[in-house]
Amino acid sequence: MRVISILFIFFVFGSVRIQAQNSGFTTANSSQCPGNLYTLSADDNSLATYSWTITEQGGGVSTYNVNPIAFVLTNPGLYDVSLTVSDGVSSSNTTEIGFLEVFNIPTIDYSVTAAPYCEPAIVDFINNSTPGSGTIISYQLFTDGTAYVTENVQHTYATTGTYSVNVSIENSNGCSSSDDLADIVVSTNPALTSPLNPNTICSGSTFNYTPTSSIAGSTFSWVRLTNPDISEAVSSGNGNISETLTNTSGSNTSVTYQVTNTSPTGCAVIENVIVTVQALPTVTINSLNVCTGSTGVLTATPSVGGGNYLWSTSEVSQSITVSAAGVYSVTYSVGSCASAPASVTVTETAPPVLTGISVSESSGLINDD
Repeated sequence: MRVISILFIFFVFGSVRIQAQNSGFTTANSSQCPGNLYTLSADDNSLATYSWTITEQGGGVSTYNVNPIAFVLTNPGLYDVSLTVSDGVSSSNTTEIGFLEVFNIPTIDYSVTAAPYCEPAIVDFINNSTPGSGTIISYQLFTDGTAYVTENVQHTYATTGTYSVNVSIENSNGCSSSDDLADIVVSTNPALTSPLNPNTICSGSTFNYTPTSSIAGSTFSWVRLTNPDISEAVSSGNGNISETLTNTSGSNTSVTYQVTNTSPTGCAVIENVIVTVQALPTVTINSLNVCTGSTGVLTATPSVGGGNYLWSTSEVSQSITVSAAGVYSVTYSVGSCASAPASVTVTETAPPVLTGISVSESSGLINDD
C-alpha cells in the first residue's frame, strides 16, 4: 500500500509538470518597416531548449535555437512564427500564422517635363508614386537648393547647369523611400550672331543671308512673313536664305524673316531678321524740239530726290543742253538702286525761209528814186 501511494504521488506531480510547459511567445513590435530589428521572447525562460521557425509566407524559412531571438526582416509580407520548447522530458509547440508583418515601402514614380531644358527652364514634377502599405502622408522633393513638401512640384531653373533631384516619401505606417530622379541639365539658349538688320537691298535683287549662332553646331530654319508690297509668295526653308524680293509699292518696305536657331542640345530661339527692300526710283524726261542751229534743255525729273544722274551723253547733271536731234536717255540712281533708263527723242526743225519779197527805194537821192 505504501508503494502504491508513492507511485500515485509521482504520477500526479509528473502530470502537473508536463502541463506546466508554456510554448507561448511575445514580441515588442510585430509590424514594422523593412530592415528593422524584430525580437521574439518565449513566455517561459526556464525551459531546456527552444526551437524557433520563422517562415515567410511564400518565401524562405529561418530557424533559431536560443531565447530570446533578434533578427532583421527585409522582404515585405507576412511571417508565420513557430516555437517548440522542451524541458528535457517533453515538449510543446505554439504556431502563430502571420504573427509578424513587414510593411511595403512607398514606390517613387514621377512624371517629369521632357528635355530639352533651356534657361530659364520650367520643369513640372507630377507624382505617380504608390504608398506601399497604408497611404502616403508626406512628400519632400529637393532640387536647386529648394525643398518642396507638396505632392506635385513646378520649379524654375534660372541658370544653366546640372541639377540633382531627390525625392522622399513616407507612408502612414512610418515607412519611407528616397530616390534620386534623373538630373536636370539646363542648357544655354543660342542667339544669332549674324546681323538682325542686314544691308538694304534693291527691289528685284537677291537677298542672301547666312545665319550664324553663338553656339557651334546650331541649325537654322526660317520663314518669310507675308508682306503685301512684295510680289513673291511667302516662303520658308532651312539653312541659308537666298531669294529674290521685288518691291511693288514705290516706297521702301521692310521684310521680316523669322529665323529659328536650334542648338545641339535642342534649345531653340526664334529671332526676327528684318531687311529693307528699297523701291527702285523712276525718272522722266521732258520732250524737246529744237530749231536748227539752236539749243534746248532736257531735264530729268526723279521720283525721289538725293540721287545721281547719268545721261547717255555721259553728263551727270539733272539737266543737259542739246543742239542736235536724236535719242537721249538718262538713268537715275539712289544709292545702289538704279532706275530703268528713261529716254526721249529730240526733234529738230529748220527755221522758215522768206520768199517773193522785193525792195524799192523812192527817196530821190539815188537810183530807183
